[in-house]
Amino acid sequence: MATDGELFVPDERFGYPAELAARIAEATEHGRGPRRGGLPRSIVSSTGVALGMADQAIEVFLGSIGKRSVPYSPYSKQLDSPVAHHIVGEAFMQIRSAGRLADAAVAELDRLDAEGRDPSEHEVLQFHTDAAYVWNECATAVEKLFRASGASAISKRMPLQLIARNARAGSMHAANNVDTWLENLGRELVGVEAGESSMSVLERRS
Repeated sequence: MATDGELFVPDERFGYPAELAARIAEATEHGRGPRRGGLPRSIVSSTGVALGMADQAIEVFLGSIGKRSVPYSPYSKQLDSPVAHHIVGEAFMQIRSAGRLADAAVAELDRLDAEGRDPSEHEVLQFHTDAAYVWNECATAVEKLFRASGASAISKRMPLQLIARNARAGSMHAANNVDTWLENLGRELVGVEAGESSMSVLERRS
């Protein structure tokens, strides 16, 4: 929605950080609060954005593969190029695998919600890592398609460059940084404590 002027917003539509916890607690008490999972559920839910962009990238790429040539190669059309077939197949499977991981994480959150319990510290770590992995796989798949689209794809009028930039931006957010979360997961798996200087969300001390 867009407006050229000011719009009236009632006080009850405003929210401030100091009031958020109290409002959530009150809503939960009356059965109207958020579902269990808190931040991990929010992080996992965000993977739908990554998967949606990746699906669109596949659609855009396939929509033009029959029109695109491959200069300096034996193929007059990219549609006939085995390399292009491999790239599409690999990108598709990356996105499909990421989608299955996201589905599994959501199902696990729903199971915990049905059992009436919040995720454990390990489960929280796994959910964060799952989400970061999904974002990275989607962004990487989109970049493969972007690179295979040739230099003309960098034009601002071409949708693939925008999809690629947005997908990678999402994957670079601190909450989705796959290197950070793989390190956090690996550290737990080998039983190594983080140093006091660590700024990991899971280890921040009050």
